[in-house]
Amino acid sequence: MTSDYGKINLKVNKNIEGRVIEAGAVARMRLTQSNSGKVDWKERRKTVAITVGDLALPESFELVPGKWSIDVDLPSGEILQDEFQVVAGEVSDLEMDAEPSARESLSWHHYSGSVQGRDGHQRATRLPRSTVLVGTGDSFPGLGNILETTAIPSSKTSLNDVADSLQKAVNDALARGEEVAKFSMSIFEQKYNQPQWQWLLDVSAGEPFSFNQKKYMKEISIEEKPADDIYVAFSIPNSAGENRRWAIVDGLGVRHLVSIPTPWENVAHGPFPELEILFHVLSDEHLGPQLVVKDDSIAAMLAFMNAGKLSNAALVVDRARVLLFHKITNRIAAAGGGYVMLATRLHSDDTEWQQWIFNLAEWFVDLPDGKILQGAMYLNGPKDVRDFDKAAACFKEAYARGIPYYSLGISWLRSGLATLQADYPELAEAAKNVGSISQMIEPKQPFTALKLPPETA
Repeated sequence: MTSDYGKINLKVNKNIEGRVIEAGAVARMRLTQSNSGKVDWKERRKTVAITVGDLALPESFELVPGKWSIDVDLPSGEILQDEFQVVAGEVSDLEMDAEPSARESLSWHHYSGSVQGRDGHQRATRLPRSTVLVGTGDSFPGLGNILETTAIPSSKTSLNDVADSLQKAVNDALARGEEVAKFSMSIFEQKYNQPQWQWLLDVSAGEPFSFNQKKYMKEISIEEKPADDIYVAFSIPNSAGENRRWAIVDGLGVRHLVSIPTPWENVAHGPFPELEILFHVLSDEHLGPQLVVKDDSIAAMLAFMNAGKLSNAALVVDRARVLLFHKITNRIAAAGGGYVMLATRLHSDDTEWQQWIFNLAEWFVDLPDGKILQGAMYLNGPKDVRDFDKAAACFKEAYARGIPYYSLGISWLRSGLATLQADYPELAEAAKNVGSISQMIEPKQPFTALKLPPETA
């Protein structure tokens, strides 16, 4: 540190299952009052990805002297704000505390934005209109047996009150030998060379889904849990295999198909991380099952993708790009990083990562997302890269490889096919099919999750 600068040691406290999340939030620092007259604009602002966690070590930043403001953007949607003073030649400390989660078991889900924090669970709130707390439970078949006995007002109450009453009502019903509403998750395997778009088209056309399961998939596990809480969570086996895996998840009269991104190797070469699907029992009809991957290295990237904050996700990718791209030990994680880079860095002077996109497309022939990324590069990239013939070939190959792991992949594939089909008639059928399936996508989810039509449930 030179005498012209001061240093701030920044620490963001947040309990996330006792973990330390590198590049776990985005800090934006702005000089509001200078102590040394005119300051170059480049030194008046600093935007960086920072570490988050109760056990994290402070991170140091050299800044020009003066009064600074700071906003820390967390994947949960919480924004921490503060002001601090930087003194030339001195070191200052700044600790910021994020909102705690409602429960230890929900700390990761709260951090990633899947559930509210402690304050959100304690304050009175108006529950979704589609939720039935008292009555026959017609809105959600099977839920009435649980909730009609609760004494919760249907207007305003806290989520914690609902959780306590719901658990008691379920336990009492089970003790009486009554049926209660359940959630179930079945894990299926499918060989990569089997048609993936066709069986979804069959389903969207009204063919019973159970028939499609037998025709195209092999069930390897099934698990049921009662709806005895406002959240119901299922752990997903994260193991290597030669086949692609899907989860069929049922709850409250709705069925979803979720793409499981396995095997998911820890980007930082540690043990395989946990995967989990979380149901919101008291959600509105637009919120599907939430799939989370507990990979410390890129947790924030996935969460910011989920929130649509791709500029924040790009800062995380910048910090983790060596882990993501240099050896590509985790092709699915690298594809996620590729979507972020293409969306935010396509026309930047930094072009090294573009070759990594081509490697991803060519090295992993079972990954639809790789060819989608390559096609987007040829379609929308700089003039020296742009090639519509190659873009059309990439999107055609991506369709042949199957359903993308990421929901962004379906959107980008639909857009690419729609853009090119007039000049490349061989893409017309694929464009029509992907357009149909895209109507089933659950919004605001990084990994592909499709809500199946009611007649197939």
